Amino acid sequence: MCPFGSKCPLGAPSPTPCTSSELCFAGTSTPMVCPSYIKDCSSESSLNERCSAGEFLASGTCTACQAGQTCSDLGGAVSVSTGYFSPAGVNYAYLCPAGFDCSSGNEAVAVPSGWYSTDGGTPTVCPVGSACPDPTSPLSNIDCALLDGFYQDETAQTSCKLCTAGHKCLGGLISSGP
Repeated sequence: MCPFGSKCPLGAPSPTPCTSSELCFAGTSTPMVCPSYIKDCSSESSLNERCSAGEFLASGTCTACQAGQTCSDLGGAVSVSTGYFSPAGVNYAYLCPAGFDCSSGNEAVAVPSGWYSTDGGTPTVCPVGSACPDPTSPLSNIDCALLDGFYQDETAQTSCKLCTAGHKCLGGLISSGP
């Protein structure tokens, strides 16, 4: 009987060792291709060797998973989806929390004041005429036009401005004169 790690073609006088890229079970005459997730198929003990957490197998070598990727110890790496992020050295992605910008895929960065983000994508600037006090929710944005005597003439603001004496504030904007 042909031993594990060897191939025994019909009519061959003795077993021939298999290469590390061939999987040769005992008693088989034809080797199989070593699966991509196994580092070395030449010995039975190496069949259970896998890459460490945060790595994946590429061409027989364990490779660190890069930031912005999800990796499988079964082999391969793919870029994270929009709304997720993955730091270097982990095999999975995290859901981007509201109020954070994860558009790089590598990390979650807090959205600056006067901006908001609900889906982990690129943040949205608070528009003129509005105030955005909560970066996690556009529902908390304030339409300064709805507040009598208030306005906002700048983008990226967290509060409305009080209309000053001698000015008229309509539609969230300020104008000269009564």
